[in-house]
Amino acid sequence: MLNLRLGHLFSTIHSKICIVGGGTGGLNISAHLLKTFSPSDLRIFEPSQIHHYQPAYTMIGGDIADHHVAVRENKEVLPKNIPLTAAYVVKIEPEKNLLHTDKGQTFSYDHLLLLTGIQLDWDKIKGAKDAVEDPSSTVTSIYTLAGAEKTRMLGRGFLGGRAIFTEP
Repeated sequence: MLNLRLGHLFSTIHSKICIVGGGTGGLNISAHLLKTFSPSDLRIFEPSQIHHYQPAYTMIGGDIADHHVAVRENKEVLPKNIPLTAAYVVKIEPEKNLLHTDKGQTFSYDHLLLLTGIQLDWDKIKGAKDAVEDPSSTVTSIYTLAGAEKTRMLGRGFLGGRAIFTEP
């Protein structure tokens, strides 16, 4: 009997190094790896077409930069010639060195780097989501572009008193 998975194995694309995440971490490590490896040895997985340079959110919130510093198209910032797979990685099989995308693709690798960034979950703090998303609220966060812009506006309108800052 023919093993139907056999055909699936032949469609697997192999890369020496797969980098899951094309944000700042993925871009930095891929640029560093290009000193040792050729672009064809690497593959970046990033579903978004827009790159958010999140460290700049602090500068936006501090009113020393605008969103153009933080938001650019991926094609402007991704290293040239490194293969890009514009898909979500939905499953990783580390024991087989395989990963699968939401588009039904399977990739094999020698080494895997996971640089997927953070996942905000405002619902973990009672009332936080409503407060952060309410434009009339004085609660904000620089962990989103909208929050960084709101922080800038709140800072411009601050007339004195107490401001409380926290760390995650």
